[in-house]
Amino acid sequence: QIAVVGADVGADDWLSIDAAEVERRALRNVAQSHGGVLILHDTRAHTAEVLSDLITALEQRGYRFVQLAPGPGAGQRAVSAPGALIGPWPVVLNSQPLAPVVSRER
Repeated sequence: QIAVVGADVGADDWLSIDAAEVERRALRNVAQSHGGVLILHDTRAHTAEVLSDLITALEQRGYRFVQLAPGPGAGQRAVSAPGALIGPWPVVLNSQPLAPVVSRER
């Protein structure tokens, strides 16, 4: 009962490109993959600059955003799992989204 979430689509926003190029690449790559998990880096000013417009553009193209949040006891199950990759130290999981998932209704 542990969800594994990986990034399906990138926008190369970690590169030295401007906000318009981040948006162009994100829209192109999301369209080519028909949705999925779009990875963006919150350490880049140009990503923050384009985020609102990017979300609007994706919604206008029929994509939607869903929230992924850990269920009750998820942290303890992850630590206790055989071959766990995380240690027995306290694991704090909150109800914040793990990642925005972009999907297109069919």
